[in-house]
Order: sequence, then C-alpha cells, then structure tokens
Amino acid sequence: MKKNLMPFLFLILSASTAMGQITKGDIIIGFNGNYTNTSTETGVITNLSQTDGKYLNIGSSAGYFLTDNFVVGIGLDYIRNKETRENSLYFNDRVHFESLDIKSKAFLPNVYVARYFSITNKFYFSATMKVSYGKLKTEFETVYMERENLSSDGLSDISEGTNPSMTSLSGESEVDYFSPQLIPELTYFITDRFSACLGLGGIKYSITDWESSNSDWNVNLNPVNWSLGIKIRI
Repeated sequence: MKKNLMPFLFLILSASTAMGQITKGDIIIGFNGNYTNTSTETGVITNLSQTDGKYLNIGSSAGYFLTDNFVVGIGLDYIRNKETRENSLYFNDRVHFESLDIKSKAFLPNVYVARYFSITNKFYFSATMKVSYGKLKTEFETVYMERENLSSDGLSDISEGTNPSMTSLSGESEVDYFSPQLIPELTYFITDRFSACLGLGGIKYSITDWESSNSDWNVNLNPVNWSLGIKIRI
C-alpha cells in the first residue's frame, strides 16, 4: 500500500511546486525596512570605548517578471544612521575623554535582478543582485576634554575635575556611495496578490570614496539585520 502511495505523493508535490503564484508578465511592487539600535563596549577600565548606534534602512521597488521566475526592476532605498562614540583614557596621571556624534543619510537609487525558486505554490526563496548608487552625506561633532586625575584610585570621572581643557570640532562631508549587494529572501503569498517577505541579510561590497578607494566587504546573515516587507503582485 505504501509503495502505491509514493507515486501519488510525488505527483502532488511536483504539482504544488510548479503551480506558483507568479507568472511571466507580472509586475511586483515591494516595500521593506529594518531598524537597529545597538550598544557595544570594548577595552578595559582605564581605556574604554563605547558606541551607541541607531540605523534605519527602508526601501521600495518595482519589478517585471521576464519569465515565471526571473525578475528585473528598479528601486529606491533611504538610509539614516546615527552613532555616538565615547572613549575614556587614563594615562600618566591624566584623564582624557572624547565624545563623537556622527549622523549620515543617503537616498540610493538602484537596479536589481532576482531569481525566484518555488518551494510550494505560495512560498518562495529568491536571490537578488542589487546595485545602488547615491550621495552619502555625513555630519560630525566631537568634544575632547583633558585634565589631571584627582582620584587616588586612578578611576575618577572627567566631570569631577575643575576647569578641564576642552576642544570641540565639527564638520560635514558628501561622498559618492556605490554598492553591489547579494540578498537572499523568503516570500510567502498570503493571498494571490499580497505577500510578506523576509530579507536574510546578505553579502555587500561598498565604496564610499572613489578618490581614496575607501571600500568595505560585509557578509552578514545575523537576524538583527534582517528586513521585513510586503510585496504586491499586479
């Protein structure tokens, strides 16, 4: 009996895989976003660094299916980051402290291609190659303070001193931002037209300054960087 059921089950699974929600000629509109709030500390008590960061990344896209599983499209992403970096250093009976605030933002138009793989008739895995380019604007403000260490245990706070020397500096910059990115994603169709999607991080290469060749590779599949979104098929 079990042997007779195997071909029947195989046909059911094959049919469910083939009968996908998306077909050639479909247009798909997508919206997604991610927000991260992090705090990290490194170093030791006498040389301690701390970074508090807030990172927002939202985007929209529109794609056209050239085949039942291959789509090309355009999109627009917006990123906005804010970091506060603090460092305290006790050295030669003196206390050094610096606080740096950095704000950056960018609108990033992009083009993309994606291949969809049907897991079931409603559930898809896709791999997206996206190339973005825009202008990254950054503002910074830093305050540096120094004074003699008045505590016998060598651990006094900078605010405990009298008239510490203080220097402040601020500025802004605007640089080119170019980034190809490979993004794995899961999509589930709740209805024939409406779906929920989950971006699983990805592999990203970015260039933030052409003249100095300032570039960076980032491979990150950490769930904290996953993005949630919706897609509408029309």
